[in-house]
Amino acid sequence: MTLYWSFTACIVLLYSATTKLLEGQADTVDQDLTYGKACMDMLETCRSMEPIAARYLDILWPLYDTLRDIHHRMMGRAKTSIYALLQGDSTTLSPPIPVSKAEMGPISETLSALLTDPFGRKQALGDNSMRRVLNSDGSCSVFWFR
Repeated sequence: MTLYWSFTACIVLLYSATTKLLEGQADTVDQDLTYGKACMDMLETCRSMEPIAARYLDILWPLYDTLRDIHHRMMGRAKTSIYALLQGDSTTLSPPIPVSKAEMGPISETLSALLTDPFGRKQALGDNSMRRVLNSDGSCSVFWFR
């Protein structure tokens, strides 16, 4: 049960970071990424003994790495912008540099899908690691965990 809650909490935190990056609130993204990483660290301790923890991490790591890279790029550009050079007060931040909605869209869509379908029942993974279950109405449910 802890695996599921760590996974879900991480998804929520990464989604929050995505939203904040889109809204130009880069100064608070670091906290969401730090807490998300803590959730992933909990899953990492179980990776070798729990296949579902490994599967969760295979989903989360690319999302986390991409968001972290975007955040670092955004903060690095903000600190080296012309506004930062011209400011008299070095404690104030320059205006946030917006991120592309085209760049953030796929991340946001993936996290939204994971929030509404955390077990991948509606997602086709393309590999043969899924299990199919026949429902009473004749439809088929697909699960990627074993």
